Amino acid sequence: MKKLAFALLLIALHVSAQDIPSAVVAAVDKAAAEDRFSGVVMLAKDGQPVMTKAWGYADAVKTIPNKTDTKFNLGLDCPSLGGAGPSG
Repeated sequence: MKKLAFALLLIALHVSAQDIPSAVVAAVDKAAAEDRFSGVVMLAKDGQPVMTKAWGYADAVKTIPNKTDTKFNLGLDCPSLGGAGPSG
């Protein structure tokens, strides 16, 4: 995921403003085809969306595709931080 974010940043730095949405879509299409990305990307300019697209599945087992309004669980579930939280 970090590599994809870095690639998107490089695209933004080296592509004209009009070509950014198509370059981002191409990069994310490639990552999704390689099973390295599943989710939603939105690009905005001056607070207004200029491109929104979804890739992959919200539920791969049930083959429910992601949509641009799919709600993602962004909670942290990391057992390695077991001692870092508040004690009960």
